[in-house]
Order: sequence, then C-alpha cells, then structure tokens
Amino acid sequence: EIKCPGLGSRFLEEAERCLFTIVEYPESSPVLQGDIRRQLMRSFPYGLLYTIKPDFIRLLAVMNLCRHPLYWIGRN
Repeated sequence: EIKCPGLGSRFLEEAERCLFTIVEYPESSPVLQGDIRRQLMRSFPYGLLYTIKPDFIRLLAVMNLCRHPLYWIGRN
C-alpha cells in the first residue's frame, strides 16, 4: 500500500541535492566528531555523514536523525 505517492522520488532528489552541496562545498557542513561532517536534508529527518579525503569525499552513512544517533561512530 502506498501512503504517499512520490515520497521515494522526493527523498532521492533531496539526497542528490545534499550530495551536490557536499561536492561543491565540502567544508560548509559542521564537523560532528573528528573529521566527520554532516549535511542535513531539508525535508526529511536524515543527514549525510561524510569525510573529506585528499582525492575524494567518502560518504559514511545516510543517518536517520530520529534513531540511534551514535550508531555511526567507528566508521571511517
């Protein structure tokens, strides 16, 4: 049963917008811990966790902000 048609597409569009922001302005997101940064999604309670490496950006997690907020600690 679909409760909200198009929600998945809107989620992917917002995730892509966040990824574009991360790629264009990698240092604009706040640091959570060590070198891990978080870019928040506007319309969903999620954040993208990432680190900046010399030659690339590593996406660590798509974090649900309502559940287990520290589950990502230890990822690198």
